[in-house]
Amino acid sequence: TLKCLEEWSEDPKYYRGQATTTPGCPSFPLSQWTLLFEGRAPDLDKVLSAHYSTMIDPKQSQVLGKGFEISLSQLTTTHHVHSYRDWSIATDLWQDALIFIMPWRESELQGYRRYISQIFRDVHYSVHSQIVDFDRACRLEVEA
Repeated sequence: TLKCLEEWSEDPKYYRGQATTTPGCPSFPLSQWTLLFEGRAPDLDKVLSAHYSTMIDPKQSQVLGKGFEISLSQLTTTHHVHSYRDWSIATDLWQDALIFIMPWRESELQGYRRYISQIFRDVHYSVHSQIVDFDRACRLEVEA
């Protein structure tokens, strides 16, 4: 994992382009793909927004080669992760993307998902936002 992240961090946009043009690539926001290739935690609010939103704000462009550039649109953040349902949808999308580029991490990610899901199930829904904050803190700590 560390060797891949070291290589990918040299040019994450290049590797993002390679992954996102590969057949079978899961749908995931471009900005969040870049974070994955940099070894950083995705923003689950942006992942969830991309899943639901049809509003776009053009911000991204990708150089494909000599004289070729493609402009892409980035979704605006319109949804926020507050509940187990939101977290589950965004986490599924994030893990699908990460497993696509790092299939050897599938077991680790499944274990983490089971762990956090159990916490959600064990507490009242009124404190689910605190579990979302805990998950965010865990992902940011692993990133560091």
